[in-house]
Amino acid sequence: MGADLFESYIGSIIRAEILGGNNPHLSAVPMWHAAGGLISPFIGFFFVSIKEKGDGWNTNLTALMLALTKGMYLTNVYFLVFAAVIVILLYGANSEVGWKMVSYLVMGLWSGMVIGKAFSFSPLLITAHPSPSRPVPEQAQPRSSSNEWASAWSVQSFLCVSVLSAL
Repeated sequence: MGADLFESYIGSIIRAEILGGNNPHLSAVPMWHAAGGLISPFIGFFFVSIKEKGDGWNTNLTALMLALTKGMYLTNVYFLVFAAVIVILLYGANSEVGWKMVSYLVMGLWSGMVIGKAFSFSPLLITAHPSPSRPVPEQAQPRSSSNEWASAWSVQSFLCVSVLSAL
């Protein structure tokens, strides 16, 4: 993790704790959720595998992307389970405030997955190159304007998901 990403990550946790004020439960929730967010990818890591033998450029990219997608979804499910357990431990099973927090986490995870999927498909829509990444000299070549609708589609999907999540 780069220094700027680490600073943003820690800064967001500290700002969320400050918003908790003098309530020890509200101040503890960001740290507990950060811990759950660090543990769940380690569990999801073990579900990312394929049965095929890797053969350099001849590898089945569909199987690889499917394995990564499965790991992402399982990681998010484990994080939500951790969040629910944290809410039950800190607030009790019948707390309205705690379950509102979990619902906000669900909305954030859902919108992040939708945005991630939209942006993972946009390079494939913009270019006819079949690989997920292009060499640097190819990236420097200008593209035709007829394919620029794909990048606009990504921005529109981001805005749509953000607005729907806010409702």
